[in-house]
Formats: sequence, structure tokens, C-alpha cells
Amino acid sequence: EGTPLEVVPHYFLLSQFNILSRHVGGHARAEVHQGHKRMDVVVFEKGGRKTVIECKIWRGVAYQQEAREQLVDYLAHEGLSLGYLVFFAQSQKASYSFSIAEVSEKTIYEYIIPLPQRLSNAFSTA
Repeated sequence: EGTPLEVVPHYFLLSQFNILSRHVGGHARAEVHQGHKRMDVVVFEKGGRKTVIECKIWRGVAYQQEAREQLVDYLAHEGLSLGYLVFFAQSQKASYSFSIAEVSEKTIYEYIIPLPQRLSNAFSTA
């Protein structure tokens, strides 16, 4: 479960990855079960390779570390060494950024994507 603010960009990303992966014979799914947990988005490629993408609302550096640990757990369970962490930032001061983090021998590509003001405002009043 997530807050509505997490759900909207989450499903937007899912739709985009699904379109892209279908062009190469794959598909993307949301809320893929892994034991008692659910991975946000998993892209399944034609050759059987998987890509795990975790989506979060930006809530600061402490929360960023928790999200990294969650993704590392998913990657370890799936036998993967690389995953993606996408944060959506509500702050109008936020800017797009990309970084690479190495955590527990896993590589995490991290993106911070500012939400458009109209979308942020809609959720902050809900």
C-alpha cells in the first residue's frame, strides 16, 4: 500500500516501462510479490532477465537509506546486483538528479524527479 502521492507516479512509470519493454518482447508489472513484500515495478525481459525499480516519495536522507536497504533486500532475494530507486520530490526547490550508490555489493541507480507543482498541490490538499 502507498499513499496516493506514491501511487500516481508509480503507475505512470509502470506504463512507460511496459510500453518500452513490449517493444523487445518483455513486459512490466507492478506490485510483484516477493514473499510477504511487494516490489513496486519489475521489468521482465524476453531472455528472462529482471529489473527491479522501487518508487518512493522523497522524505530526506534518512528515508533514502531505508529505501536503499529495502531495494538491496529485494535484489539479494532475486539474485540481482543492480536495481533502480526513483524518488519523487514535492518541493518546488527540488531539481532532477541522478546518482549511483554502492550498498552491500549492490549497485543502485538513483533518480530524484521533481513532481510538477500542480500535481504536488493536488496531493497536499487531499
